[in-house]
Amino acid sequence: MILITILLLILGVVIWFKVKTNYSYPINHVNLFSISWLLILIGSLIFPLEVNLRFSTINLLLLAWIFFLLGSYKIKLIEFDCEYLIDYNLDRLKIVLYILVLLSFFAYLVNLKEMIAQITSIESWANVRTDKEFDVATKENIIFTLFARNYSIYVPIAIFLLIKEKISLIQFVLIFAFGLLTSVINFTRAPLLELLVVSLVCFLLLKKTTEIPIVKVVIIAFTLFLVFIISQSILVSDTKDFSDVFYQIKLYLFGGVNNFQILFDGNYPEEGKYSSSFYSLDFINYVLQRLGLIDSYPALIREWNYITDSNVYTFLDCFTLDFGIFGILIGSYLIGYIGRIVYFQFIKTLSLSSLVVYGLICYYLIMSFMNNEFIRFSFFLFIVKIFIIDLIARNHKFKFKW
Repeated sequence: MILITILLLILGVVIWFKVKTNYSYPINHVNLFSISWLLILIGSLIFPLEVNLRFSTINLLLLAWIFFLLGSYKIKLIEFDCEYLIDYNLDRLKIVLYILVLLSFFAYLVNLKEMIAQITSIESWANVRTDKEFDVATKENIIFTLFARNYSIYVPIAIFLLIKEKISLIQFVLIFAFGLLTSVINFTRAPLLELLVVSLVCFLLLKKTTEIPIVKVVIIAFTLFLVFIISQSILVSDTKDFSDVFYQIKLYLFGGVNNFQILFDGNYPEEGKYSSSFYSLDFINYVLQRLGLIDSYPALIREWNYITDSNVYTFLDCFTLDFGIFGILIGSYLIGYIGRIVYFQFIKTLSLSSLVVYGLICYYLIMSFMNNEFIRFSFFLFIVKIFIIDLIARNHKFKFKW
């Protein structure tokens, strides 16, 4: 079995190096997913948890990576000319940027001002997160859902306008600082990572960077690592069993793969029966429930298992629960395919919508060792919002070719 693992790893690396020749810029979804996924798989074997992680499961996860690479491969490369480049009205886009920031500010102010006023220390801030007061205050709030957490839209737009010299560096710093503040306001790390990854990917693509800025990447990674350690220490400071920071790091990084083993063994702690039982169709289920066509569907936040004391099962959980091994392979292929389509749409048109969506895809793939963000209704809402903004800001009709 170990020999098969080694052969699959070698095969995957060969395909990876073949596929990445399709991509002009080294910061792309293929490299980001491949590096993060392989590091997580290797780390899961070196730093085991309370699960018997089998090599047969590692082989399946390597196959998922290979099918992702196949989906990302473009057989026929075409040289694009200027016919498809989208021209933007930069003054109009700048107005849109200011409106987005103001709408976000007022969405937070109206919905969270009383709660924020009660935060007097880091501990009280952490308690608000632990007690899920932010979630309660913003649940089913349309204004907050539409306008509050748009930092992954307005910061890339600000980067675009900064490069075009339509806003000053001071204006950009203020906008980015506001994005940072709102990304950490509910004391979670994922939104901060999302903002940084999306911003970095968009900046490097707009600057047409052909070499990986290793120093910048290391600084960002080290900063996030420190943020994780500090925040996690605060969150578990009163819990004796979880005071080991090293264990917390292992659980955070490698819990998903270990939990996938539990799920694949048929021990996912599913509770109840649903009107719609498909985990992979979360965004459709959400709409159907809002329309009153179904009563219930599997929660996006997965069930807690008490072997690892965790509830993340990698991005493959929904595909596995719905369609088994076939779902793992096809689902991985489709995600790679989506990344390829959006990347080459940006290369062809230099459109803001494809740039920003691609940045978000890269973030989702980096976080794929935890869960699947592609199936969420928020992802489709994000696409609708940036596409509308794109249409407002452009001067010429949109041309799209597969």
